[in-house]
Amino acid sequence: MQRADWRWSVAEGWGITAQWERPAIPLSQPTDNTLRIRLTPPPARGEHALRLAVALDCSRSMVQQMRLEEAKLAALSLARLLGNEDFLHFAVYSSQLMELVHGLRGGEQLVSELRARLAGLQPRGLTRTQLALDWLGKELAQDQLRSCIAILLTDGVPTDERGYPVTDTELLEDRVRRMREEGCRLYTVGIGESDYFDPKLLDRLAQLGGGRFIYQPHPGGLAVELKRLLRDCRGISTSHSSLRIRTHIQGMQGGQLSRVSQDFLHCESRPDGDAVLASLGVLNEDQPTELLLEVKFAASPFGSKEGERRSLSLELVQDGKVQLGIDVPVSFSNSFSTTQQTNEEVKRESSRRRLNELMRTLQDSDESRQTSRLLEQIIDNAEQVDRPEIAADAREQLSELKKTGKLTRHRATSLLSRTARDERHD
Repeated sequence: MQRADWRWSVAEGWGITAQWERPAIPLSQPTDNTLRIRLTPPPARGEHALRLAVALDCSRSMVQQMRLEEAKLAALSLARLLGNEDFLHFAVYSSQLMELVHGLRGGEQLVSELRARLAGLQPRGLTRTQLALDWLGKELAQDQLRSCIAILLTDGVPTDERGYPVTDTELLEDRVRRMREEGCRLYTVGIGESDYFDPKLLDRLAQLGGGRFIYQPHPGGLAVELKRLLRDCRGISTSHSSLRIRTHIQGMQGGQLSRVSQDFLHCESRPDGDAVLASLGVLNEDQPTELLLEVKFAASPFGSKEGERRSLSLELVQDGKVQLGIDVPVSFSNSFSTTQQTNEEVKRESSRRRLNELMRTLQDSDESRQTSRLLEQIIDNAEQVDRPEIAADAREQLSELKKTGKLTRHRATSLLSRTARDERHD
């Protein structure tokens, strides 16, 4: 019987388990495999207090469908959920940024002051997203004791000071990377139909920021989404975490590492001596964190024997200190039936990741045949991971595509937002 789980943990500290999608792989041919890594937090320490910074777009497009008015009400609902140990920073931005609340504690005074400062606000000006991100990073950089959460709400495309759309987003992405390195997590919220803003950019910024992209195309649901977001953030750690990955088999290559519960966030990595250090950002302490690591194995040299070998080692690093580590073995076999055995749970997560990747590719597709093929693959993957509602939606969109020859950005973004949230991983 193959041993799939390996654990080594510090008493009352974090724990790690690792499982291969294919516990045994062919000895004589190259093989792709997926490793699911689960980081289990220490016993519950209670919820963390929050330092929350919100930047709300109040450009002139926010007048449509009363978006700004709904956002004001949602902001007040969010403020009412903050406790005495929480702090709120709130700003609105358009051609310029205006700070309305600077680090006020949760409570009635906060709600009263925020209501008064939002009251006379009217939509006007451009969408200077760079101003908002700079402000969010500055407001959250100094707190080492609370979970630091940034929320960017917008309905438009980022513009420069002259009103032209920003085509080079590297500065925006660099700012978000710095926020994440400083222990902050960024969530982005797209308000209104995505035909009028850039969902791919908002999704990318949320990925880089360790949070997620929330799509809110219709009036009435923003307050509920923000309440859910706040609940999810209560268990976030205040420590920055990384995973050190070291391979031990000749020709073996570690590939992309992604976080399951955050829309398969790709973890950025860098060389670290003879290993690779992948940034995980801040982890949740109220539930396990699951990761998927893509691995490529080369064919074993002639004369190699069947059996189990140490394949790689993993170390959880928090604030520069190694907390724990494990060695992960894999078995090599010449038996066809043995190498075809799979761990169905890990296989399902691999299919979910593939589904998420297809959704993101769909947003870039502007050619009907390619879009048709993507929708067909989405239907197949959605059925594999038991998401019949996504398969049904994709079938409806495929039918529409065949009739009209096109798929709107709104429909593609709706599909992405539906795959992003899986209640089994909240």
